[in-house]
Amino acid sequence: KTFQARTSIEVRMPNDDYLNRRGLDPTLEPGQIMIEPFLQTQMKLVQSETLLLRVANDMNLARHREFNAGPGAIQRLMGRTANPAGLTRGQLLESLQGRLTVRLLGQTQVMEILFTASDPVLAAEFANRLAIAYKENVLARRVNSMNETETLLGKQLSDMRKTLQESETKLQNYVSANGLLPTD
Repeated sequence: KTFQARTSIEVRMPNDDYLNRRGLDPTLEPGQIMIEPFLQTQMKLVQSETLLLRVANDMNLARHREFNAGPGAIQRLMGRTANPAGLTRGQLLESLQGRLTVRLLGQTQVMEILFTASDPVLAAEFANRLAIAYKENVLARRVNSMNETETLLGKQLSDMRKTLQESETKLQNYVSANGLLPTD
């Protein structure tokens, strides 16, 4: 028997003018982020080796009996035993990719994650953990983006402050050199 667990995630489009990004990057145009390529990219991220292996490592699937079955009857007769080290990274990844389906539900921004296993608890846990890992990844990318924006704006603010101080110094020097009295 095999069981298929499913979970759904709503994929939210980023605000393409967050913090007036078009003002910082004049190459960006309104509505530049197109929904279909964006959703396809998000689906590929869910299926990425990085996320799949992170979840597999968290669940220790390389040593799980579902993925690392013992030798068959013929192999036992030949004296072969199960690999105590578990599956290789490539074997595990191939098995996970074969059991995983990620798709969009109709013309929506809802992504469905389906995972097949002979153990229903394993199927559900993997699908749910993959969804959580995807959410964490999206959040981390947003935080990184905000940090980059903060760094960029901080540098621009520092440059403006320096320019203002230089201008004030030049103005004070001009006032002193020409005997002008500043007024309030």
